[in-house]
Amino acid sequence: MMMLYRFSMTSHRWRRAAAGVLLIASISGAFCIYGLQFTPSHIVSRCSRAQYRMVCYTDSINAVMRHRGLSAAFDVLAAAYAADADFAASCHGNTHDLGNAAYEQYHRTGMIELTPKASYCAYGFYHGFMEALLAQTHDLDEARAFCAFAGRQVPVPAGYAEGACYHGIGHGVTDGSVPSEWGNAEAMAAPGLALCSQVAPTDEWRRRCYSGVFNSLALLYRDPKYKLDPRHDPFGICGLQAYDTLEKEACYGEMNTLVVFMGHRNLAASLAYTRFIADAHYRSLATRSAADFYVKLSASGSAHISVADLAMCQSLGAPFEDDCIGGLTDGIWEFGQPGRQYEQALALCGSNELPWDRSQACYAHIQESASMLYGPEIIPKICALVPDPFKVPPCTPDTHV
Repeated sequence: MMMLYRFSMTSHRWRRAAAGVLLIASISGAFCIYGLQFTPSHIVSRCSRAQYRMVCYTDSINAVMRHRGLSAAFDVLAAAYAADADFAASCHGNTHDLGNAAYEQYHRTGMIELTPKASYCAYGFYHGFMEALLAQTHDLDEARAFCAFAGRQVPVPAGYAEGACYHGIGHGVTDGSVPSEWGNAEAMAAPGLALCSQVAPTDEWRRRCYSGVFNSLALLYRDPKYKLDPRHDPFGICGLQAYDTLEKEACYGEMNTLVVFMGHRNLAASLAYTRFIADAHYRSLATRSAADFYVKLSASGSAHISVADLAMCQSLGAPFEDDCIGGLTDGIWEFGQPGRQYEQALALCGSNELPWDRSQACYAHIQESASMLYGPEIIPKICALVPDPFKVPPCTPDTHV
């Protein structure tokens, strides 16, 4: 009986141990599966087969934000951009959503995780964050404090994060929410411009804030609800005598969204509107910014530049030819594949369609931008891809990278 008892107990203990092992294995497996659901590769694999792919990507990115944090959500966004050409068109909107969600987290906890990834897809994160902050608090001191915080947390490239934050302020307060102002573009922009003058402590941050106002206004032009008519001149409002230099610079730079849509996403038709800008300085700004935004819409937002696009730039003649090519490279930095923009930009500079002097200018611009946009781990990769005759700092041999 003792033997039986011992056997029974041993058997019982073995069964309990075995059950425990199975339970642990089951829990571990569940966690593995649960964890796998949030990896970029798993999400891309699942969403690429989904009937509504963009909805799947959006829902997944937002879920990763909730469960894994902002940095992990940006990793999924970058993977989706790289894997699915159609995702590029919605990427900026996704970063808006991340900004909104991040503000909710910041509002609850007083903490937010900021990295250079917040620049992905034209800094839409800051647009969404500041829109949510201002909508909920109307607190300009908090807005100003957060922009300073963003500048400290993401100091490279210098001024970009803080400037994008101020752009987000102007973007967030210009929403067409006053029906009595509809049909009057100047009146719709006025409250945002006035607020920018109050909240921004320097000329540069005022200009960036003003740019957000005119960026939103350009988008409002495209909605018939707001009864805005550019009368065949998307830059008509920019030349108002009441506007100072900073406001005019912001306007000529940010009406690019309206310009490219009025030009039916065609570079030549879009740039035709810039030819009527009498002031060469403002025409240069408008040319560069129109070429920049054109990149977002060309080839479904894949940042592909065609031979015809380069020929169009060259037809403008000096100095606007360089503005146009510079705008195309700006567009690649802004709208290209997150973390890999330099590859697309270098391909543009190396095009056989560019004459030597234009290639030289293009490569110089890429290297200058790279030193601001990328850290020391990426710059050597960029320099290795720049042909020796075109190397300038930070890619020259005597430059420490």
